[in-house]
Amino acid sequence: MKISLTDASFAYNPEQLVFRDLSFQLDSGQIMSLIGPNGCGKTTLLKCLVGIRSFSGGLLELDGKAGPSDSDRTRLFGYVPQLAGDPVPYSVEQMVLLGRARFMGPFSRPDPQDIAIAETSMEMVGITRLADRGFHSLSGGERQLVLIAQALTTGATTLVFDEPTSALDLVNQHDTVDLLRRLSHDEGYTVIFSSHDPSHALHISDQCLLMDKTDGSRFGPAEEVITEAELRRVFGVESQVIRHERKGQGTSMGVLPILKPYFKKTGKAG
Repeated sequence: MKISLTDASFAYNPEQLVFRDLSFQLDSGQIMSLIGPNGCGKTTLLKCLVGIRSFSGGLLELDGKAGPSDSDRTRLFGYVPQLAGDPVPYSVEQMVLLGRARFMGPFSRPDPQDIAIAETSMEMVGITRLADRGFHSLSGGERQLVLIAQALTTGATTLVFDEPTSALDLVNQHDTVDLLRRLSHDEGYTVIFSSHDPSHALHISDQCLLMDKTDGSRFGPAEEVITEAELRRVFGVESQVIRHERKGQGTSMGVLPILKPYFKKTGKAG
């Protein structure tokens, strides 16, 4: 699904503008990241895209068709929100099957096709072994994988993630970012995700929307948008973009923040 957004805005009221003049174009099978400081509207933009909220202005086109309804967008996008604090007491399989709810009638139960789709989704993200475990008993990284599998069962070809690596340790961040890459490059999904880590965005994104509430946002190829100069402009911090070549394995891209220097205390205790 090709996605085009032109001059989009959102405001709760005339005095509470969240974002304005946002535009991007994303081709099917690409990865787009959203980065920017707190309060710039990343989560709100994602909710507007998937139909949880409505844009205040601008034009959204999906495959060239303008003005899809909120209900159409909830059907076309698979949405993975930020991890909630209090997980529900369902099994992993039950959580994944919730993604099939839109295809079931009231008070109906999952049929063999629904179960097969859920099993395939769990296999794709590597959680088949957890199917009978309680969702509440899982680690944060495992819960994130369950929610991704749930989004896969919806049948949507565009997956939208709100800070998928937040609150995860280093290993789970690495694995989640790699999973997003595989879903796009190997499985053909279009992926949109927000992140506070420009390294994740730079490493796997084809396109990036760098949001800045006060001085204008910028959209384009990730390597052209996520630069040391742009990060300094938007975040006000120094950083270094690094490229690591591994022979026969390709290239890793990342952003190293340059923390303010200081003199460490060297006095001996006692």
